[in-house]
Amino acid sequence: MLQSRRLTIAICAIMLAAAVAVGGGVGFAAAQEDDDIPSLPAAYHGELTAADESLDAPVRLEAVADGDVQESIIVDADGSIGGPTISDEKLTVQEPEDQTVEFQIGGEVTTVQTLDGDQINDESIPWESETQEIELQIDSKADIPSSVDLSITDTNSPVEAEDTLTVTVEIENTGPIEVSPDIELQDGNNTVVDSTETTVPIDETVETTLSWTTTSDDVGTQDVAVTAENETASTDVEIESPDIADPGNGDDSGGQGGAVGVAPPPTDDDEADDTDPTDGEFETTETQMIVASDEFGISQVRFTEATSLASITWDTPTIPQELATVETYDHSPDGVPAVPGNVLTVSDVSLPANATDEPATVEFRADQAAIDDAEATPDELTVARLVDDSWEPLDTNVTEETNNTVLLEADTPGFSNFAVTTSSPTAEIDAPDSASSGSEVTVSGSNSTTPFGEIVSYEWSIDGETHTGERVTTTVPDDESTVELTVENDAGDTHTTTQTLTTTDDSVPGFGVIAALSALLAATLLLYRRV
Repeated sequence: MLQSRRLTIAICAIMLAAAVAVGGGVGFAAAQEDDDIPSLPAAYHGELTAADESLDAPVRLEAVADGDVQESIIVDADGSIGGPTISDEKLTVQEPEDQTVEFQIGGEVTTVQTLDGDQINDESIPWESETQEIELQIDSKADIPSSVDLSITDTNSPVEAEDTLTVTVEIENTGPIEVSPDIELQDGNNTVVDSTETTVPIDETVETTLSWTTTSDDVGTQDVAVTAENETASTDVEIESPDIADPGNGDDSGGQGGAVGVAPPPTDDDEADDTDPTDGEFETTETQMIVASDEFGISQVRFTEATSLASITWDTPTIPQELATVETYDHSPDGVPAVPGNVLTVSDVSLPANATDEPATVEFRADQAAIDDAEATPDELTVARLVDDSWEPLDTNVTEETNNTVLLEADTPGFSNFAVTTSSPTAEIDAPDSASSGSEVTVSGSNSTTPFGEIVSYEWSIDGETHTGERVTTTVPDDESTVELTVENDAGDTHTTTQTLTTTDDSVPGFGVIAALSALLAATLLLYRRV
C-alpha cells in the first residue's frame, strides 16, 4: 500500500512538472494616474457665421478670459474655426480665474450658439480642460471693423514735367478681417490720378505702386496723397521743368533719371518664387507658457492636439515661466537630416536658453491613421532626438492608446529636434521551404534590417530548440515545424517573424506523443523500482 501511494505521488509530481514546463505565468501592470500635473489648456474649434449673409472673408477671432485676450485664430472664409484633428489649428485658453471664456472680433463679443452640439445662445461659456466644438454667430459681416495703416515708402522724385511720377505705398492690415481696399493716388489738387485694388490678409503688409503722368502745369512742389479705408498718407514731390532737369542721366526719358530704390510691381515669376516648397504638407506652430509648481516640485508646458508634442515635464520648479514654442512637420524640414524609418512627425522645440539643456520627460502624440500608413504598430514607434546631425532613439513607452491617438513618453537629456518614427528592426528569414527529414539545413537572418544603429542579437526557435547567431544549422525534424527568428537592435527594439519548414518524406503519425509518453513511463518505472 505504501509503495502504491508513493507511486501515485510520483506520477502526480511528474505530471505537475510537465504542466509547469508547458504553462506560463500571468502578470499584471498597474497604471498610476498623476493628478498633480497642471491642467491641459482648453481648445476650441468649430464654425463662425453671420446672421445676414455668408462670411466670405477670413476673420481674426480672439478668445478672452479674465478680461484679457488669451489667443487668436484666423477663421477661414467659409467660417471654419480650426478643426478637430492633430494637424488642425485650435483656439487655446489656459485655465482662467473666473472659469469663463468669451469670443470677440475687433472687441465685439460674438454669440455662442452651441457648445459640443448643445444650445447655448450666450456670450460666454464655462472653461473646460478639453477640446470642444463651438458654433459662433455675429449679426452682420458689415459690423466687423476694418483697419489699415498706410505709409509711402518711396518715390522717384524729382521728375521732369510730362514724365511719370511713381509712388510706392505699403498697406498694413491691422484689423480683424481681410480687406480689399481701393487705393487712390491724388495730386496736389486732390484729383485722383491713379487707383488700384489689392487684397491684404490679416496681419500682413502689401506693397503696391501707383503712377501719375505729370504735365507742364504741375511744375513745382506737389503734396501728393494716397488714401485707403479712410486712411491717408502724404509726401512732397518735386516736378521740374525741362530746362532745369539733369541732362546727364543718359536715359531716353528726357531727364527722369530712373526710379532709384523703387520696387516694381511683382511679376508672376516673383510670386512663384515666394511659394512655400512644402505647401500642402502638415506643418503647425503653437506657443504655450511654462508653468512651475513649488508644491509638486515640477515645471511643465502642455500643448493642444494641434501639435505632435503633448507636454514637457521637468523634475524641478526652477524652469523659467516663459513661452515655449513647438513647430511640427510630417517630414524633415529644410536643414534637418532625414529621419530613419517611416517618419510620422518631426518637431522643433524652442525653449528659454537655460532650459534647453535640462533633462525632462516628453510626451508625443501619434495618429493611428499615420501609424497604419507606416505599416507599424504603436509598440514599434520611438521618439528620436537630433544630436550633432544624427538621430538618436530615446527609450520610448506607449502610455495611452485610443481609437484615434497613441501617446508616447520618453526621457530626454536636452532639447533640439525630435521625431516620432518607426524604430523596430525588421526580421527576415532566409531558409528553404522544405527539406528531407533528418537532413541538415542552414537558416540565415542576414537580410534583417534596422532603421537605427545595428542588429546586435539573433534569437532562433526551431522545432522547440533555441539557437543564437546570424546563421544557424539545424536538423530537419520528421514532421512540419516552425522556424522563428527574433532580432534586436542596439536601441533595444525587437521584431519577430516565422516561417514554416516542411519535410519531404512521410513521418510516423503521433511519434512525438508516443516518445513523450514512453519517456514519462520510463521515468515512472525507474522511480517505482527505487521506492
